[in-house]
Amino acid sequence: MNNTTNKNQKITPTDASDDDENEEILGFSPEYDIFPLVLAIVIVVCNTMVLRLIIGVKSLRTVANFILGSLAFSDLLSGVPGIPLYLACSAVQTTIICAITQVLTRFFSISVVLHLILVSIDRYVAVTRAMRYRSLVTKRKAIFLLFFGWTAAAFVALIQLSWVGLDVDVNEKFDAFTKKRSIIYDFVCIALFFILPLIAMAFCYWKIFIALKEQLRAIKKNIPASMPSYHSNKQERRAALTFIGMIAVYIFCWLPFFMINLQHQLGDEFFTLPISVEYALFYYPRFLNSALNPLLYVAFKHDFRQAVQKLRGKKQGKKRSSTLSLQNTIGRSFPAASSLRSVRTPSY
Repeated sequence: MNNTTNKNQKITPTDASDDDENEEILGFSPEYDIFPLVLAIVIVVCNTMVLRLIIGVKSLRTVANFILGSLAFSDLLSGVPGIPLYLACSAVQTTIICAITQVLTRFFSISVVLHLILVSIDRYVAVTRAMRYRSLVTKRKAIFLLFFGWTAAAFVALIQLSWVGLDVDVNEKFDAFTKKRSIIYDFVCIALFFILPLIAMAFCYWKIFIALKEQLRAIKKNIPASMPSYHSNKQERRAALTFIGMIAVYIFCWLPFFMINLQHQLGDEFFTLPISVEYALFYYPRFLNSALNPLLYVAFKHDFRQAVQKLRGKKQGKKRSSTLSLQNTIGRSFPAASSLRSVRTPSY
Protein backbone atom coordinates (compact mmCIF):
# COMPACT_ATOMS: atom_id res chain seq x y z
CA MET A 1 0.00 0.00 0.00
CA ASN A 2 1.26 3.48 -0.77
CA ASN A 3 2.47 5.49 2.20
CA THR A 4 -0.29 8.02 2.81
CA THR A 5 0.75 11.33 4.31
CA ASN A 6 -1.89 12.62 6.66
CA LYS A 7 -2.23 15.43 9.11
CA ASN A 8 -1.35 13.26 12.09
CA GLN A 9 1.78 11.48 10.94
CA LYS A 10 3.91 13.85 8.85
CA ILE A 11 6.47 15.92 10.77
CA THR A 12 8.30 18.78 9.12
CA PRO A 13 11.96 19.58 9.91
CA THR A 14 10.96 22.61 11.98
CA ASP A 15 8.62 20.44 14.04
CA ALA A 16 11.37 17.95 14.88
CA SER A 17 12.98 20.37 17.35
CA ASP A 18 9.82 20.67 19.41
CA ASP A 19 8.84 17.59 21.43
CA ASP A 20 5.29 18.78 21.95
CA GLU A 21 4.67 19.06 18.22
CA ASN A 22 6.02 15.55 17.64
CA GLU A 23 3.07 14.02 19.45
CA GLU A 24 0.37 12.59 17.24
CA ILE A 25 -2.98 14.29 17.62
CA LEU A 26 -5.76 12.09 16.40
CA GLY A 27 -9.39 13.01 15.83
CA PHE A 28 -11.23 15.76 13.99
CA SER A 29 -9.16 18.82 13.01
CA PRO A 30 -11.18 21.87 11.84
CA GLU A 31 -8.11 23.28 10.09
CA TYR A 32 -7.85 20.28 7.77
CA ASP A 33 -11.24 18.54 7.82
CA ILE A 34 -13.90 21.23 7.31
CA PHE A 35 -12.98 21.78 3.67
CA PRO A 36 -13.36 18.08 2.68
CA LEU A 37 -16.69 17.91 4.53
CA VAL A 38 -18.03 20.93 2.63
CA LEU A 39 -16.74 19.44 -0.61
CA ALA A 40 -18.48 16.14 0.15
CA ILE A 41 -21.82 17.97 0.43
CA VAL A 42 -21.20 19.85 -2.84
CA ILE A 43 -20.21 16.61 -4.61
CA VAL A 44 -23.33 14.80 -3.46
CA VAL A 45 -25.67 17.67 -4.43
CA CYS A 46 -24.13 18.33 -7.86
CA ASN A 47 -23.79 14.73 -9.00
CA THR A 48 -27.21 13.74 -7.66
CA MET A 49 -28.68 16.61 -9.68
CA VAL A 50 -26.94 15.35 -12.84
CA LEU A 51 -28.17 11.79 -12.32
CA ARG A 52 -31.69 13.06 -11.66
CA LEU A 53 -31.62 15.10 -14.89
CA ILE A 54 -30.43 12.17 -16.99
CA ILE A 55 -33.01 9.80 -15.49
CA GLY A 56 -35.89 12.28 -15.48
CA VAL A 57 -35.43 14.13 -18.79
CA LYS A 58 -36.01 11.94 -21.84
CA SER A 59 -34.01 14.16 -24.21
CA LEU A 60 -30.89 13.63 -22.08
CA ARG A 61 -30.95 9.84 -22.42
CA THR A 62 -28.29 9.74 -25.12
CA VAL A 63 -25.20 7.53 -25.26
CA ALA A 64 -22.88 10.46 -24.47
CA ASN A 65 -24.96 11.46 -21.46
CA PHE A 66 -25.20 7.83 -20.40
CA ILE A 67 -21.40 7.85 -20.10
CA LEU A 68 -21.56 11.17 -18.24
CA GLY A 69 -24.13 9.66 -15.88
CA SER A 70 -21.73 6.82 -15.11
CA LEU A 71 -19.01 9.41 -14.50
CA ALA A 72 -21.36 11.31 -12.16
CA PHE A 73 -21.97 8.09 -10.22
CA SER A 74 -18.20 7.58 -9.89
CA ASP A 75 -17.82 11.16 -8.66
CA LEU A 76 -20.69 10.62 -6.23
CA LEU A 77 -18.85 7.62 -4.76
CA SER A 78 -15.72 9.73 -4.27
CA GLY A 79 -17.81 12.07 -2.11
CA VAL A 80 -19.56 9.25 -0.26
CA PRO A 81 -17.89 7.01 0.94
CA GLY A 82 -14.55 8.35 -0.35
CA ILE A 83 -14.21 11.53 1.74
CA PRO A 84 -15.66 10.07 5.00
CA LEU A 85 -13.19 7.17 4.79
CA TYR A 86 -10.35 9.59 4.13
CA LEU A 87 -11.28 11.63 7.21
CA ALA A 88 -11.67 8.46 9.28
CA CYS A 89 -8.18 7.33 8.24
CA SER A 90 -6.70 10.69 9.23
CA ALA A 91 -8.57 10.75 12.52
CA VAL A 92 -8.10 7.25 13.91
CA GLN A 93 -5.13 5.85 11.90
CA THR A 94 -6.74 2.40 11.75
CA THR A 95 -4.81 0.15 9.39
CA ILE A 96 -7.79 -1.39 7.62
CA ILE A 97 -9.54 1.97 7.08
CA CYS A 98 -6.42 3.63 5.64
CA ALA A 99 -5.76 0.65 3.38
CA ILE A 100 -9.32 0.71 2.01
CA THR A 101 -9.05 4.49 1.54
CA GLN A 102 -5.90 4.10 -0.57
CA VAL A 103 -7.51 1.42 -2.75
CA LEU A 104 -10.67 3.51 -3.27
CA THR A 105 -8.66 6.64 -4.09
CA ARG A 106 -6.79 4.78 -6.81
CA PHE A 107 -10.03 3.25 -8.04
CA PHE A 108 -11.80 6.63 -8.33
CA SER A 109 -8.90 8.28 -10.18
CA ILE A 110 -8.62 5.47 -12.75
CA SER A 111 -12.40 5.35 -13.16
CA VAL A 112 -12.53 9.08 -13.93
CA VAL A 113 -9.83 8.97 -16.59
CA LEU A 114 -11.38 5.91 -18.29
CA HIS A 115 -14.72 7.70 -18.43
CA LEU A 116 -13.04 10.75 -19.97
CA ILE A 117 -11.45 8.52 -22.62
CA LEU A 118 -14.86 7.07 -23.50
CA VAL A 119 -16.36 10.56 -23.74
CA SER A 120 -13.50 11.67 -26.01
CA ILE A 121 -13.97 8.69 -28.32
CA ASP A 122 -17.73 9.29 -28.42
CA ARG A 123 -17.27 12.94 -29.43
CA TYR A 124 -14.61 11.97 -31.98
CA VAL A 125 -16.97 9.50 -33.68
CA ALA A 126 -19.90 11.96 -33.47
CA VAL A 127 -17.96 14.65 -35.35
CA THR A 128 -15.80 12.67 -37.76
CA ARG A 129 -18.32 9.88 -38.50
CA ALA A 130 -21.55 11.82 -38.13
CA MET A 131 -23.50 9.82 -40.75
CA ARG A 132 -22.63 6.48 -39.16
CA TYR A 133 -22.67 7.63 -35.51
CA ARG A 134 -25.92 5.89 -34.52
CA SER A 135 -24.76 2.57 -35.95
CA LEU A 136 -21.23 2.81 -34.55
CA VAL A 137 -22.12 4.08 -31.07
CA THR A 138 -24.96 2.15 -29.45
CA LYS A 139 -26.12 1.83 -25.86
CA ARG A 140 -25.19 -1.85 -25.84
CA LYS A 141 -21.60 -1.03 -26.81
CA ALA A 142 -21.51 1.81 -24.28
CA ILE A 143 -22.70 -0.50 -21.48
CA PHE A 144 -20.03 -3.06 -22.38
CA LEU A 145 -17.26 -0.43 -22.43
CA LEU A 146 -18.44 1.10 -19.16
CA PHE A 147 -18.51 -2.33 -17.52
CA PHE A 148 -14.99 -2.94 -18.82
CA GLY A 149 -13.85 0.46 -17.48
CA TRP A 150 -15.28 -0.12 -14.01
CA THR A 151 -13.77 -3.61 -13.92
CA ALA A 152 -10.35 -2.41 -15.11
CA ALA A 153 -10.31 0.37 -12.50
CA ALA A 154 -11.18 -2.11 -9.74
CA PHE A 155 -8.55 -4.60 -10.93
CA VAL A 156 -5.74 -2.02 -11.10
CA ALA A 157 -6.67 -0.61 -7.69
CA LEU A 158 -6.83 -4.04 -6.04
CA ILE A 159 -3.75 -5.57 -7.65
CA GLN A 160 -1.44 -3.83 -5.19
CA LEU A 161 -2.94 -5.98 -2.45
CA SER A 162 -1.06 -8.93 -3.95
CA TRP A 163 2.19 -7.62 -2.40
CA VAL A 164 0.81 -5.29 0.29
CA GLY A 165 -2.05 -6.60 2.40
CA LEU A 166 -4.77 -4.74 4.24
CA ASP A 167 -3.06 -5.52 7.54
CA VAL A 168 0.05 -3.40 6.86
CA ASP A 169 0.60 -0.55 9.32
CA VAL A 170 0.26 2.77 7.48
CA ASN A 171 2.99 4.33 9.65
CA GLU A 172 5.39 1.46 9.07
CA LYS A 173 8.14 1.63 6.45
CA PHE A 174 8.11 -0.99 3.71
CA ASP A 175 10.92 -3.44 3.13
CA ALA A 176 13.10 -2.97 0.05
CA PHE A 177 11.22 -5.49 -2.10
CA THR A 178 7.76 -4.07 -1.30
CA LYS A 179 8.99 -0.51 -1.76
CA LYS A 180 10.44 -1.35 -5.18
CA ARG A 181 7.18 -2.93 -6.31
CA SER A 182 5.19 0.06 -5.06
CA ILE A 183 7.43 2.51 -6.96
CA ILE A 184 7.10 0.48 -10.16
CA TYR A 185 3.32 0.32 -9.62
CA ASP A 186 3.09 4.11 -9.26
CA PHE A 187 5.17 4.69 -12.40
CA VAL A 188 3.03 2.24 -14.39
CA CYS A 189 -0.21 3.89 -13.18
CA ILE A 190 1.06 7.35 -14.13
CA ALA A 191 2.09 6.08 -17.59
CA LEU A 192 -1.06 4.05 -18.31
CA PHE A 193 -3.67 6.30 -16.73
CA PHE A 194 -2.21 9.78 -17.19
CA ILE A 195 0.33 10.08 -19.98
CA LEU A 196 -1.14 7.67 -22.57
CA PRO A 197 -4.79 8.73 -22.01
CA LEU A 198 -3.84 12.40 -22.28
CA ILE A 199 -2.04 11.76 -25.57
CA ALA A 200 -5.06 9.82 -26.86
CA MET A 201 -7.55 12.49 -25.75
CA ALA A 202 -5.42 15.29 -27.16
CA PHE A 203 -5.32 13.45 -30.50
CA CYS A 204 -9.13 12.97 -30.47
CA TYR A 205 -9.88 16.63 -29.76
CA TRP A 206 -7.31 17.85 -32.25
CA LYS A 207 -9.06 15.78 -34.92
CA ILE A 208 -12.43 17.11 -33.71
CA PHE A 209 -11.31 20.73 -34.08
CA ILE A 210 -9.94 20.07 -37.56
CA ALA A 211 -13.16 18.33 -38.64
CA LEU A 212 -15.35 21.11 -37.20
CA LYS A 213 -13.25 23.76 -38.88
CA GLU A 214 -13.68 22.06 -42.25
CA GLN A 215 -17.42 21.57 -41.69
CA LEU A 216 -17.93 25.20 -40.73
CA ARG A 217 -15.99 26.34 -43.76
CA ALA A 218 -18.19 24.22 -46.05
CA ILE A 219 -21.38 25.37 -44.32
CA LYS A 220 -20.50 29.05 -44.67
CA LYS A 221 -20.08 28.58 -48.41
CA ASN A 222 -23.35 26.74 -49.03
CA ILE A 223 -25.77 27.42 -46.15
CA PRO A 224 -26.66 30.65 -44.33
CA ALA A 225 -25.35 30.89 -40.79
CA SER A 226 -28.90 31.00 -39.42
CA MET A 227 -29.66 27.44 -40.49
CA PRO A 228 -29.95 24.76 -37.75
CA SER A 229 -26.92 22.83 -39.05
CA TYR A 230 -24.71 25.78 -38.24
CA HIS A 231 -25.98 25.86 -34.68
CA SER A 232 -25.50 22.12 -34.30
CA ASN A 233 -21.84 22.47 -35.27
CA LYS A 234 -21.50 25.33 -32.85
CA GLN A 235 -22.94 23.12 -30.12
CA GLU A 236 -20.50 20.34 -30.99
CA ARG A 237 -17.61 22.78 -30.73
CA ARG A 238 -18.85 24.02 -27.35
CA ALA A 239 -19.23 20.43 -26.16
CA ALA A 240 -15.66 19.66 -27.27
CA LEU A 241 -14.39 22.67 -25.29
CA THR A 242 -16.36 21.47 -22.26
CA PHE A 243 -14.74 18.05 -22.34
CA ILE A 244 -11.29 19.57 -22.83
CA GLY A 245 -12.01 21.59 -19.69
CA MET A 246 -12.85 18.36 -17.88
CA ILE A 247 -9.51 16.87 -18.94
CA ALA A 248 -7.65 19.98 -17.74
CA VAL A 249 -9.48 19.79 -14.40
CA TYR A 250 -8.56 16.12 -14.10
CA ILE A 251 -4.87 16.88 -14.68
CA PHE A 252 -4.92 19.72 -12.14
CA CYS A 253 -6.74 17.69 -9.51
CA TRP A 254 -5.22 14.21 -9.75
CA LEU A 255 -1.69 14.44 -11.16
CA PRO A 256 -0.30 16.29 -8.07
CA PHE A 257 -1.76 13.58 -5.82
CA PHE A 258 -0.03 10.76 -7.69
CA MET A 259 3.19 12.73 -7.93
CA ILE A 260 3.27 13.36 -4.17
CA ASN A 261 2.59 9.67 -3.55
CA LEU A 262 5.58 8.83 -5.73
CA GLN A 263 7.63 11.46 -3.92
CA HIS A 264 6.87 9.76 -0.58
CA GLN A 265 7.70 6.36 -2.04
CA LEU A 266 11.13 7.70 -3.03
CA GLY A 267 11.74 8.91 0.53
CA ASP A 268 10.90 12.61 0.05
CA GLU A 269 14.13 13.11 -1.88
CA PHE A 270 12.91 15.95 -4.11
CA PHE A 271 11.33 18.43 -1.68
CA THR A 272 9.81 18.79 1.77
CA LEU A 273 6.82 21.05 2.37
CA PRO A 274 4.86 22.11 5.45
CA ILE A 275 1.88 19.83 5.95
CA SER A 276 -0.65 22.63 5.40
CA VAL A 277 0.92 23.50 2.02
CA GLU A 278 1.15 19.85 1.01
CA TYR A 279 -2.52 19.26 1.78
CA ALA A 280 -3.64 22.41 -0.04
CA LEU A 281 -1.58 21.76 -3.18
CA PHE A 282 -1.48 17.96 -3.47
CA TYR A 283 -4.27 16.28 -1.49
CA TYR A 284 -7.37 18.48 -1.46
CA PRO A 285 -7.48 19.22 -5.23
CA ARG A 286 -8.36 15.59 -5.97
CA PHE A 287 -11.70 16.09 -4.23
CA LEU A 288 -12.40 19.17 -6.37
CA ASN A 289 -12.51 17.03 -9.50
CA SER A 290 -15.73 15.30 -8.44
CA ALA A 291 -17.39 18.66 -7.75
CA LEU A 292 -16.18 20.46 -10.90
CA ASN A 293 -17.07 17.74 -13.42
CA PRO A 294 -20.88 18.03 -13.04
CA LEU A 295 -20.69 21.82 -12.91
CA LEU A 296 -18.75 21.85 -16.17
CA TYR A 297 -21.13 19.81 -18.26
CA VAL A 298 -24.30 21.23 -16.73
CA ALA A 299 -23.13 24.81 -17.17
CA PHE A 300 -21.57 24.47 -20.64
CA LYS A 301 -23.23 21.49 -22.34
CA HIS A 302 -26.17 22.70 -24.39
CA ASP A 303 -28.62 19.84 -23.79
CA PHE A 304 -28.13 19.97 -20.01
CA ARG A 305 -28.66 23.73 -19.93
CA GLN A 306 -31.77 23.32 -22.05
CA ALA A 307 -33.13 20.62 -19.74
CA VAL A 308 -32.52 22.80 -16.68
CA GLN A 309 -34.30 25.73 -18.36
CA LYS A 310 -37.28 23.50 -19.21
CA LEU A 311 -37.51 22.26 -15.63
CA ARG A 312 -37.39 25.85 -14.40
CA GLY A 313 -40.10 26.78 -16.90
CA LYS A 314 -42.29 23.92 -15.70
CA LYS A 315 -41.86 24.97 -12.08
CA GLN A 316 -42.69 28.58 -12.92
CA GLY A 317 -45.70 27.38 -14.96
CA LYS A 318 -46.94 25.36 -12.00
CA LYS A 319 -46.58 28.37 -9.74
CA ARG A 320 -48.49 30.55 -12.18
CA SER A 321 -51.24 27.97 -12.61
CA SER A 322 -51.57 27.58 -8.85
CA THR A 323 -51.71 31.39 -8.48
CA LEU A 324 -54.36 31.66 -11.21
CA SER A 325 -56.44 28.88 -9.69
CA LEU A 326 -56.23 30.60 -6.31
CA GLN A 327 -57.31 33.88 -7.88
CA ASN A 328 -60.22 32.13 -9.61
CA THR A 329 -61.28 30.53 -6.35
CA ILE A 330 -61.19 33.85 -4.55
CA GLY A 331 -63.07 35.46 -7.44
CA ARG A 332 -65.89 32.90 -7.19
CA SER A 333 -66.12 33.25 -3.43
CA PHE A 334 -66.35 37.05 -3.38
CA PRO A 335 -68.17 39.32 -5.86
CA ALA A 336 -66.11 41.67 -7.92
CA ALA A 337 -65.75 45.29 -6.83
CA SER A 338 -67.68 46.52 -9.90
CA SER A 339 -70.66 44.32 -9.06
CA LEU A 340 -70.57 45.53 -5.49
CA ARG A 341 -70.78 49.12 -6.70
CA SER A 342 -73.73 48.29 -8.95
CA VAL A 343 -75.82 46.97 -6.08
CA ARG A 344 -78.06 49.72 -4.73
CA THR A 345 -78.50 50.13 -1.00
CA PRO A 346 -82.23 49.87 -0.17
CA SER A 347 -83.83 53.03 1.25
CA TYR A 348 -85.88 52.83 4.43
